[in-house]
Amino acid sequence: YQRRVMGINTSANMFPVSVSASVGAALLGVHAVSSKRFPWLFYVPLFLAFCLLGEVYSILPAMKDILLHPPTWRSILCFGVYLVILALLGPILPGNYHKGVLLKDGKTRITYKVNGLYVFFVLLLSCATLLKFHIVSPLVIVDHFGELFWTVNLYAFALASVLYLKGAGKVDPFSVLPPSGRFLHDFVTGVQLNPTLFGINVKFFWLRPSMMGWAVLNLSFMVAQYHLYNTISTPMLLFVLFTNAYVIDYFYLEAYMTSTWDIIAENFGWMLVWGDIVFIPFFFSLQGWYMLHKPHLHLSSMEMVVCILMFLIGYSIFRIANKQKHDFKNHPDQPIWLTSHKPKTIGKGRILLSGLWGVARHMNYTGDLVLAFAFCLPCKFESFLPYAYFVYLLLLLIQRQWRDEEKCAEKYGPVWTEYCKAVPWRLIPYLY
Repeated sequence: YQRRVMGINTSANMFPVSVSASVGAALLGVHAVSSKRFPWLFYVPLFLAFCLLGEVYSILPAMKDILLHPPTWRSILCFGVYLVILALLGPILPGNYHKGVLLKDGKTRITYKVNGLYVFFVLLLSCATLLKFHIVSPLVIVDHFGELFWTVNLYAFALASVLYLKGAGKVDPFSVLPPSGRFLHDFVTGVQLNPTLFGINVKFFWLRPSMMGWAVLNLSFMVAQYHLYNTISTPMLLFVLFTNAYVIDYFYLEAYMTSTWDIIAENFGWMLVWGDIVFIPFFFSLQGWYMLHKPHLHLSSMEMVVCILMFLIGYSIFRIANKQKHDFKNHPDQPIWLTSHKPKTIGKGRILLSGLWGVARHMNYTGDLVLAFAFCLPCKFESFLPYAYFVYLLLLLIQRQWRDEEKCAEKYGPVWTEYCKAVPWRLIPYLY
C-alpha cells in the first residue's frame, strides 16, 4: 500500500514494523505463560502501541526524527515549573469542596477541592499571553516535542519510584487491592490508594497536568498549522473544538471524578502515573500530529454534520451515564430522570437499575468509545494512525469491563447475578 499509493519506499520503513510487531508478539507470549494477576488482554494495547510505532516510522518520518531528541535541562526545568504552577494554583484559586465516596473502612471520606476549571482557564490565558507578546514561539512545542516527550517520561518514572519507596512495606488501610509483595507488580500497580506529597493528594492532582497537557498539545498543533500554512483546516478545528470541549466539561464536573474506579479502587503506581501524564497527552493527540501538515484536508458539509452528531451523541451518553452514577452514589434516593420517583434498584438499593444503567451495564464506557471515534473521524480514513487511539480505548475498556464485572461479582454476590439477568447487555444493547 505504501509503495503503490503513497509512493514510499518500504524497503527500509517496513523494518521497524516487523521488529515492533515481533517484540509485541513476544511480550504477549511471555505474559500469557507467566502472568497470573493481569488478564492477557492487558498487553494487547501494548502490542498495538508497538505496531503503531512501526506505522509512525513509516508514515511520519519527521516524527521519528523529533522523537530522537533526548531531554535537556531546559525541558526538565520547564516541565517542573508547569507542575509547580498547577500545584500552587489549586490552593490559591477559589473552588468548592467535595467529599468523596466512603473508603474501605466505611467511615472515611476524602475532601477534594474542585477548581480545575479555574486552573485550566488561567493556564490557557498564560499560554495566550506568552504567544501574544512573542515570549515563546508558536512552534515551541512542535519543535521541542521529543525533548518534552522524554522529559515527561523521566518525571513519570521518578514519581512512580518515589511513591513506591514511600509506601513499600507499609499497610494502607484504604487500599482495595493490597500489594502482592512482588517488586515489579507493586511498582506498576502501586502500593497506596491515595498517596500524598507535600500535603497534595497526588492521584487527584496528577489528572490536571495530564488533561490540561492534552488540551495544550492539541491547541499547539492548531497554532503551529496556522503559523506554518496561514490557515487552519476544518478537520483540525473540529478536532481541537471536540477535545477541548471534553476537557472543559471534565473540569467543570471534576467532582464526578471522585467516584470513578481509578480514584476509589486503583492504587497509584507507575501504570496510572505514566498512563496519565505520558500516554494520555501524547498518544491521545496523534490526530493533531497527523493533521498538522495536512492543511488542505477537506470535509464536506455532510461529513462535518456526521462528525458533530457523533460527538454530541457520545458526549450525551458519557455525561448522562456518569452523572447518574455519581448522583446515585452520593444521593441514592434522588430521581435519575426528571421525575419524582425514586430510582429502581436491586439488592435493597445497592445497584442502580434506572436510567442508562438499566440499558447496559457500562454505558459510560459506550459513550467514551463513541466520543473517541468522534475525535478520530475528522481525519477521514487515509491512515490507521489517527484511529489507533480508538482501537486502544476499545481494547482497554473491554478489558476493564471484564475486570469491573469480576470485582462486582465478588463484592455483590447473588445481587450482581440478578442485575446481570435484568440488564444482559454489557456495552451495546442487543449487540454486546
